[in-house]
Order: sequence, then C-alpha cells, then structure tokens
Amino acid sequence: MSDAQGPRQGAWPTWKARAAAYLSVVWILPCSMIGCWMIGDYLDRRFGASYWGMVGTVLGLAAGFYETIRQTLRIGKHGR
Repeated sequence: MSDAQGPRQGAWPTWKARAAAYLSVVWILPCSMIGCWMIGDYLDRRFGASYWGMVGTVLGLAAGFYETIRQTLRIGKHGR
C-alpha cells in the first residue's frame, strides 16, 4: 500500500505505540529480575534453603536480557 492509501503493513500508526514499545524495554529487565528474585526468596523461606533467591535472580536476569534483546530487534525492524 502506498502512503496515500494508508499505513503500510506492520507499521506503527501512532507515536503512542512507539513510546509504549520504548518504555517496555526500560522495564523488562528490572521487573523480570525482581519478580524472579521474589519467587526465589519465597522458596527460600518455604523450604529453608538459601540458594533459591540467587537462582531466581539469575534466571530473571537471563530472561530479562533475552526479552530486552528480542524487543530491541523488533523495534529496530519497525523503525526502518
């Protein structure tokens, strides 16, 4: 489709959609890390172990990095 007929396939139509995508990248890593740390801390208290908090933090960090990279590549593809 040309610009006269409407937005192209897959394009972000508004500045709000672009802003939401950029803001989501900012919050992915800390939220996933803190969320998994909280689950690990709960498991520590529940089972009397001392390593689940660290395991949760590392898993949250890995998941956060994966999602951050995935979202960044998606934003880069739409920005062209």
